[in-house]
Amino acid sequence: MSIRRFARLALAGFALLSLLVTPTPGQGMQWKLPFVKHDELPRGFAEWHIPRRDGSMMTAFLAHHQHDPAVRKPLLVYLDGSGAQSQFTRHDQAVGYGMFGLVGSIAAGGYHVVGIEKRGAVFGEAATPGSAQAASLEYQEHATFDDRVGDACLLLATLLEEPTVDPTRVLLMGHSEGAGVAAGVAAREPRVTHVAFLSGTGPSQFFDLIVLRRKAMQKAGVPAEEIESSVG
Repeated sequence: MSIRRFARLALAGFALLSLLVTPTPGQGMQWKLPFVKHDELPRGFAEWHIPRRDGSMMTAFLAHHQHDPAVRKPLLVYLDGSGAQSQFTRHDQAVGYGMFGLVGSIAAGGYHVVGIEKRGAVFGEAATPGSAQAASLEYQEHATFDDRVGDACLLLATLLEEPTVDPTRVLLMGHSEGAGVAAGVAAREPRVTHVAFLSGTGPSQFFDLIVLRRKAMQKAGVPAEEIESSVG
């Protein structure tokens, strides 16, 4: 199944679960949180900086895809998987987007679609997708479950104060590692109304890596005893 079809099916499920109402005109509404000018940001996106308690700034993006941001709509927060890659990728002189932007292109007509740039990720850099290899020290220090849940909760606490956000429908879409983060946020934040897990697992990624290692050794014909000794 293609990523685009996967995302469409997930969003169709969201629409059925949330019984989404038709967005209403904002009547001159403005976001209280100011947008930050970013010349490299692709058309159809806006950027915010939200202060954390430790004095650092969290970067978040709104994927409006030319839909009027000054319209009162429910909130859809996309939480991406593991790795230090940015939500956007630079290709020569152009900047493209990944799954977050795709979700926005499908759902921005009915939701304020928002994503978070992981702390320590560098805008436009792919790094090693899904990995911390070659990642910044800041990323390595803060790529934890608690930090990711904390950032998402901070985002919700900030945006749910906005007059353009309908707080009766707050949807979290977590992909891969982001699925566990979404569950953690929903457990902590009672205003979350719906959660969707895309390719998530029950255990932490530590156990995923063990399974991947075991499968690779089995494929290479390594004896069972040696495999268990290696991953034990």
